[in-house]
Amino acid sequence: EDGLMSMNIEKHVSIIGSCISRDIFGFNNDKEFIVDRFIQSISPISAASNRLINVDYQTVMNDIRDEYCNINFYKRNFALDLTGRTFDYLYEYSSDYLLIDMAGCRYDILENNKGELLTRIRDLHQEEILSDFCKKYKVSSFDKLIDSEEDIQKLMDEYIPRYFDMILKAYKVDQIILLETDAVDFCLKENGELIEFKKENSTSWKSRIQYGDNLAEQKLKGCHVIRFPSFVIGDVKHKWGSSRLHYINKFYKYTFQAINIIFDRLPYVEEKKKLDDLYNVYCHEFEDIFLKAVSKTLKQKSIVEFENIRFKKYNAYFQELLLNEDKLKKIINYMEKHNFRSCALYGITQIAVFLYDYLRKFKIDINYMVENGQGKTWKEIPCYSRNITNYPKTDIIIIADVISYDKIKEKIEKTSKIPTINIYELIS
Repeated sequence: EDGLMSMNIEKHVSIIGSCISRDIFGFNNDKEFIVDRFIQSISPISAASNRLINVDYQTVMNDIRDEYCNINFYKRNFALDLTGRTFDYLYEYSSDYLLIDMAGCRYDILENNKGELLTRIRDLHQEEILSDFCKKYKVSSFDKLIDSEEDIQKLMDEYIPRYFDMILKAYKVDQIILLETDAVDFCLKENGELIEFKKENSTSWKSRIQYGDNLAEQKLKGCHVIRFPSFVIGDVKHKWGSSRLHYINKFYKYTFQAINIIFDRLPYVEEKKKLDDLYNVYCHEFEDIFLKAVSKTLKQKSIVEFENIRFKKYNAYFQELLLNEDKLKKIINYMEKHNFRSCALYGITQIAVFLYDYLRKFKIDINYMVENGQGKTWKEIPCYSRNITNYPKTDIIIIADVISYDKIKEKIEKTSKIPTINIYELIS
């Protein structure tokens, strides 16, 4: 059965989400953990919707032809989704903790003329498997594809609270670990250089997963949260291949250490401090890896595809700030031109730390920072989490996050009229 790594049973965990969560244990070769139940490739929307037929999932597993899928793990996930018995399988075994991630929110949804829903899987012969299933059990065919962001978010709003209600039937909130995930933009090659993933699916994957994480944190208040560090990148050498959701090994080391902290069952405040400290250490380590890879990539001048991508802008920006006094003056000139005497910094990055010290030299007040895991203050000024929706008064918000500035700008503008500018625009 899934994940039986040792007969020396000490720590039990079940997983509902994606291979990201499962790989935390597989990649660390730890024999203390037993993975009792592992469910993936099922959208939370589908899992929480209707039961299509009153048939045991194992029967449907046996129906799936080997020519389409000959791995029982994948057969079972198909069968759980087709029969609507995802939670029946989860309930079969009670673990110490349930590890969840919301990467399954990235999937599109199939719908039939009865309004029944299924996860859309683009490969693994789903079309053929679904055709056989509908014919045998006289289920209406799933001809409608739901893939717009507006429609998917409406379904998430409707079904994901129900999804968590089903989870809470088996696990108390303090037995639930939420692992934040993201669809990363860059991948590390074997030679240490970076490549940028194609833009296909990037926006939808990111927004759907983030929306799912936000719903989870609202519904599961009091659960354990393992936050996703800045500057995580993919790995071309990943066991399962190159993907936006297949990260470098250091990510799995970070999350494995976080899991062990949670299994120590410390008092809430002590656990949170340890998780925050761990998060901050790894944020710096991921940033170092990223910047080294940027530097190596930019030395290969023949690689023209890096001419305009964001990490080149970041590298150029930092170099110009440090070496060009005229560029530094541009920042102050911009603030004075618009009569901005105060600002907030979104993202505590190396550039934000630099701007914090530099702007204060010119009597520009830093009213507050926005970043996760810093507590209520940073360098004695207020600090708010990235979940903030009511932004305190300031003249302008400078977005110092070098990866997600477009998404952050859009998020701020939904709830605030405070002007924003990103770090690249400041010296353009």
